[in-house]
Amino acid sequence: MNKERNKINKPDVEIYDPIKDIADKFRSIDDKFGLYIKFVVTLLVATIIVMLIMVATLIVDSFHINSASYQEYSNKIETQSALLKSNQELLVTNKQNQKIIESNQKILESLLKQNQ
Repeated sequence: MNKERNKINKPDVEIYDPIKDIADKFRSIDDKFGLYIKFVVTLLVATIIVMLIMVATLIVDSFHINSASYQEYSNKIETQSALLKSNQELLVTNKQNQKIIESNQKILESLLKQNQ
């Protein structure tokens, strides 16, 4: 009997535990939307990985390493510079030919005047 008197009864009052309450709320959210949340997170991670790969390819392409577009561009530039150089040479030749023709015309005019 003495043991029963020394025994302390716990009160029936509950103390509010916010951590337990938050954990219960998250558990209920996870139970309801867990599959959707996992799907969205997986989709976001996959999107980030794809974007990182895209950025990496842009960086590698910017170095012009075996880039087909850069090779085509450089070939076009070489072709254009060769055409420009040949056009300039032809222009110089045409100017020289015009001077020769003008001088020949003057000579012919002077010869025609002498013969009349």
